[in-house]
Amino acid sequence: MKRIKDIIYESSIYLLLLMGITLVITFLLFYMHISMSFITPLLSIIVTSIIFYLLKTKLKIEHFGKTVIISLLILTVSIFISTLIYDRSSDGNTYHKDAISNIKNGWNPVYESSESFSKRKYTDTGYNMEIYGVWKDHYAKANWILEANIYSLTNNIESAKAINFIFMYILFGISLSYLSSKLNLKKGFIISLIIAINPVTAAQLFSFYNDQLGFSILYTLIISLIWIIDNNYNKQKFIPFFIMSIAFIISLNIKFNIMGYALVYTFIFMIKYLYDSYREKHFKTTFRNLVLLFIPLFIISIFHIGYSTYIKNYIDHNNPFFPVYGKGGEDIITAQQPKEFLKYNNVKKVFYATFSRVNNLMKSKKTKLKVPFTIYKEEIKTTASIDTRISGYGILFSGLLIISIIVFIIYFKKLTKKEKEIITILLLIITGLTFFISEGWWARYNPNMYIFIIISLYITLKYGNNLLSKIFILFITINTVIILSLNTLYTITESHRINKELNALKNKTIEYNFNYGEPIGILSNLDDFNIKYKYNKKINNKKITYYNYLNYKIVK
Repeated sequence: MKRIKDIIYESSIYLLLLMGITLVITFLLFYMHISMSFITPLLSIIVTSIIFYLLKTKLKIEHFGKTVIISLLILTVSIFISTLIYDRSSDGNTYHKDAISNIKNGWNPVYESSESFSKRKYTDTGYNMEIYGVWKDHYAKANWILEANIYSLTNNIESAKAINFIFMYILFGISLSYLSSKLNLKKGFIISLIIAINPVTAAQLFSFYNDQLGFSILYTLIISLIWIIDNNYNKQKFIPFFIMSIAFIISLNIKFNIMGYALVYTFIFMIKYLYDSYREKHFKTTFRNLVLLFIPLFIISIFHIGYSTYIKNYIDHNNPFFPVYGKGGEDIITAQQPKEFLKYNNVKKVFYATFSRVNNLMKSKKTKLKVPFTIYKEEIKTTASIDTRISGYGILFSGLLIISIIVFIIYFKKLTKKEKEIITILLLIITGLTFFISEGWWARYNPNMYIFIIISLYITLKYGNNLLSKIFILFITINTVIILSLNTLYTITESHRINKELNALKNKTIEYNFNYGEPIGILSNLDDFNIKYKYNKKINNKKITYYNYLNYKIVK
């Protein structure tokens, strides 16, 4: 078992390094006016393997060749699975796929706007391909860059969702490596699996939504920060700092909110690290080393990978986080929350969003409070949604939260001094970010709240009795499995049907219209099957394909 654990750890480190190197190389080529091609991911794999070999001693890598092979096998299997499953999300089939396709087909976000690229490249679709430019130009782009690299290898845009599986595996492997040193291997495995397959990940696994990526990389960063604090001052520093550095760079370029969370966690934990070094009389050396580390990390994160987002946003709009925050931005939250939330403060929003029936409520509807652990029929279908607004952490989450609070109160005194320090820091951050951020009530925007469940599970497994541990694990598992199983069953069933439809249209010409919305990302799927298409707004309910997004008729 130890050998398996070592291989999982080593391959997760390799894949994390590969993700970071791919971002650095892709943007380096962009600055040289070299657009995306299949050479980019191949070059990234070669460079990653060389760096991994050079660092194998410091990273305690014992199986270099086997690790590289297994890592690439995991990458391949993830790509294969993702290719078979079609994204059913609205955001995925609108601007996410469109941005990925643009990058794969030559868009260089460093020098050109997406609107300019679309206007130049897509002239024969019969449709305005310049829409969604405000999101494609100004949002963080790490996920799109990584996905476009995979797309360039396969010429199947659905394969790009493979990074969802890869980041889950990275989180699982790094979590297992740390937690198995604190608990036994079995308990470390259980917690790591629960961390990696959380309710938001389970909901978004087969989509291009990037919240689950944000969860995975932020949790990876947090584990590395805990690892750093938990170590004795001059022992085994390189591994957790190495993980932290790459996770930090990626976290700052996945989503704006994940960037904010990452900065808060990193800042507070590094303050704690400096304080510990002060007590050990190493403050000056530690402070110097942290400055020397974080200056290049910020340069790579903001000025290299983040240039096309943060720097260009600041130059064009005097706001690095345009269009989500600041003057001239777009409010994407107010219209999507229950009407009653408009008059609630943040604490009240979190309460109602946590202790109400699962629902995808919009502005005109009201929440319905329920007794924890009760399940209503109408909750079942909604809980499989990719973007559940109310009780987005699952049907049983409110009950799990109550159990967690009870566990924490009962067993806190049993914790070691170091555990109390780390958990206290985490709880302060979690509480602050949950109740003081306006979107703290919405599960996919708040990865912090679920950390409390993980903390309590750790305490239960280490200090609680066997029966309590099993009951807690059972309820957590049921809560997540409901989401994962319903989501998987529906998505796989529909994907089989869609694949048959697209194969039947292969090499043909169609006229199309959108059934609802403007999911122009689906046109990338048509390109992958060599289906020629022309927009015709008069097409209505002829034939419907791709989760009913598209109306079409065959021309020839």
